Amino acid sequence: MTIRRRPIAVLVAVLALLAFAVAACGGSDSESGKAEKSESSESGAGAATKVYEPGASIATKVGDTFVVKVPATPSTGYEWTAAANAEVTFVSSKQVAGSSTLAGAPGTQELTFRATTPGASTLTLNYARSFDPAGTPPAKTETFPVTVTGSAKGASAGADYRDGDSITAAVGSTFTISLAATPSTGYEWTAAANPQVTFVSSTQITGSTVPGAAGTQVLTFRATTAGSSTLTVNYARSFDPAGTPPAKTVTFPVTVK
Repeated sequence: MTIRRRPIAVLVAVLALLAFAVAACGGSDSESGKAEKSESSESGAGAATKVYEPGASIATKVGDTFVVKVPATPSTGYEWTAAANAEVTFVSSKQVAGSSTLAGAPGTQELTFRATTPGASTLTLNYARSFDPAGTPPAKTETFPVTVTGSAKGASAGADYRDGDSITAAVGSTFTISLAATPSTGYEWTAAANPQVTFVSSTQITGSTVPGAAGTQVLTFRATTAGSSTLTVNYARSFDPAGTPPAKTVTFPVTVK
């Protein structure tokens, strides 16, 4: 009886060893796959634009862009908009759905800005509905201390000016003027001829995803001739009858050296 059982016992032991070896190989492959996936994820991550959330202080350089990420539920009609700021210019906004697939679930809104002028200020974001009566206070307000320093490496953009600024530029340099605009109304800013600067281009920047919402028009100029003058920019509609005065006029003292 003992002699007959020994081959069976040996066979069972061999089979057990084989099963253990197969399981060990499988576990090793699984761990290796996880490591490769993690490494691939890390290696695929580039130098991302800085993202700031409520409570953060923003530190950036002229020419750099950054993102402010805030909770939002667009299905309610509310969205975040930025108040005018002397150091940064609003670029774009997008809604990002949350992890839930339920209708009306909260998500986030990501607002992108470009630093334009060195200095320190407070960036204010308001959470409101565009269709509420004028004067309705925002449901929420978030503020971010902003510090913009020197020129960013490789930045080619010149200074950005706003209503009330005086412009100083060197011959051959370019600069921009950013003014509030609502292109859906047919109005746009155009510059009168000027002996010191030449108009280069104009860009409309959407301020909201809601039709008819206000945005910003950015006009680019090149300084061509040394001297001082006044640059006049008019807000009007091209299809209005000849002689119709502009809805708004903004003037900038200009000095080109």
